[in-house]
Amino acid sequence: MRTRPQRSILFRLATHLLLYAILTLFGLTLFAGLSTIFAGQVLVEWLAYWVGFGIWRVAIVILCLLAGGVLAESLR
Repeated sequence: MRTRPQRSILFRLATHLLLYAILTLFGLTLFAGLSTIFAGQVLVEWLAYWVGFGIWRVAIVILCLLAGGVLAESLR
């Protein structure tokens, strides 16, 4: 039986952050959908502003971590 090679800590951290970022976006989408159903447009506007403000920063950090993890894996 073949065992899977152990990944580096940086690569595992980046994949976990990516997973939680995707789950967070899914949850925020659900929240926005339910808020519009229950007449909470002010909350949706506030949420859209802050998510739009921070999503690029989080995406860039995760991409940099993934790139570092790939480099660390290739050097090993």
